[in-house]
Amino acid sequence: MDIPDATALKRKTFEEHIAQGTLFRLRGEKPFESLDYHVFIVLNADWENGELLYLENGTSKIEKRKQTLLAMGLNPEEVSVEIPANKYSFFTKDTLIDCHDISSISLEQIDFSGNDFIYLDDSLSEDDLSKILRAINASPEISPAIKRKLGLK
Repeated sequence: MDIPDATALKRKTFEEHIAQGTLFRLRGEKPFESLDYHVFIVLNADWENGELLYLENGTSKIEKRKQTLLAMGLNPEEVSVEIPANKYSFFTKDTLIDCHDISSISLEQIDFSGNDFIYLDDSLSEDDLSKILRAINASPEISPAIKRKLGLK
């Protein structure tokens, strides 16, 4: 168990670095229940006004997810982004970022006290972040209000 000062330091470090494209690993109950760590990408550029963090995470089950998108009537090439294994240290497998479904979580919902949260002092390339934002913008499943919060039109 972490000492309280370490917990406060984790949160403060994360808060100081939050920007569009910030990455972290999370496991537990929020934004979805999992015993495994998942990499999350912060998508909204303005979070300090109390907005929730809009997040995207990837899956290594690429073909399964593409089939799901097709079954929903969506074009996987338009609403997802593939990232090859080891392009980044945090994606060791080929990964599909499914941009038709965005989750959210507030800082108050993140448990910084244990080992379920890991801030990644790394980032996506501008090109990959731009691809993700374009795929989100192309998705008819994402509301115009959320797209505006992400700086999209």
